[in-house]
Amino acid sequence: MKRIHNICEEECKPHYGKPVVLLLRDGTEVYGTLSRIQGGQLILNETAGGGPAEDLTLSRKKTKARKGSSAKTSAKADAATRAFGGPYPGPSTFGPVYPFAPIALDLALIALLFVLI
Repeated sequence: MKRIHNICEEECKPHYGKPVVLLLRDGTEVYGTLSRIQGGQLILNETAGGGPAEDLTLSRKKTKARKGSSAKTSAKADAATRAFGGPYPGPSTFGPVYPFAPIALDLALIALLFVLI
């Protein structure tokens, strides 16, 4: 395991395609394959064909209120819903996150990045 100290394109480029583990500032662990860094985001699990990565920057989406449900959702719950495809508790509730689809994480959310060599 090798720690990448400066999370930037220059430091990460030699490790594209390698398995990594990220520790986010909220304590969540994310495992995946390092694809690229672009526009202030780290992209994981992108295939060579390259579909668009899902944005998991924990930003609040505008939602319309439905009958019998509340429009108030936390940003963390919203991101967990998008990451797992359903209304499940946040990732840190069950432990590490192993995303299968491409995802984009804001560099500001990442506390540590390790390459699994």
